Amino acid sequence: MDETADLGKAARDILEGATFDNNILCIAEKTIIAVESIAEELKRQFCSLPEVYWLSPSEASQVEKAIFPDGKLNSQLIGKDAAYILAQAGIKVDGKIRLAIMETGPSHQLVATEQLMPVLPFVRVRDFQAGLELSVTSEHGDKHTAVIHSKDMTRVDRFARALDVTILVVNSPSGAALVVDGEGKYAHTLAGPTGEGVCTPRTFTREIRVTIGGAFGY
Repeated sequence: MDETADLGKAARDILEGATFDNNILCIAEKTIIAVESIAEELKRQFCSLPEVYWLSPSEASQVEKAIFPDGKLNSQLIGKDAAYILAQAGIKVDGKIRLAIMETGPSHQLVATEQLMPVLPFVRVRDFQAGLELSVTSEHGDKHTAVIHSKDMTRVDRFARALDVTILVVNSPSGAALVVDGEGKYAHTLAGPTGEGVCTPRTFTREIRVTIGGAFGY
């Protein structure tokens, strides 16, 4: 998210995208990267959503231990409800909680891991350029999926070219690229270093899909 984004919509979009099927889909949002100038307001927008639980530093530490016991991802928590995951960390919340967010640094283990659960790291960056660089680093060159919230189409273009992913979503939840309240093809094929991506039986070739919400979109 940059300083031009509609922060209220971005927060709601991330909630919907990251919690669809409890984040089990590989296209789902895995990390929230926000420029410093709007990070506090974005946090406020998230906290205003009754389905979101913002973890305190001490709670975040507890959840980290539950997700990464002995430093390795706890596969027993993959695809579980956020409330269930928090309960395993000793944190009791209302069952309506669908997404947990913790503030972390850019090198945190959650930023580097495809956790496949509705617990997201929130990282503040200096500016758009720093956010772009972290996005490239955390995507690991898999050329899979990236999501950006910005009204600056020049920045969207820079983001698209730098990430070079098969699925690019702009100002929408990630699922919009797979016809979940959006457009595209509901196809779950590989989109990584092999070059395979969203494909159909007609061509079986990689198609780079750009899904844009709002004024430019559906």
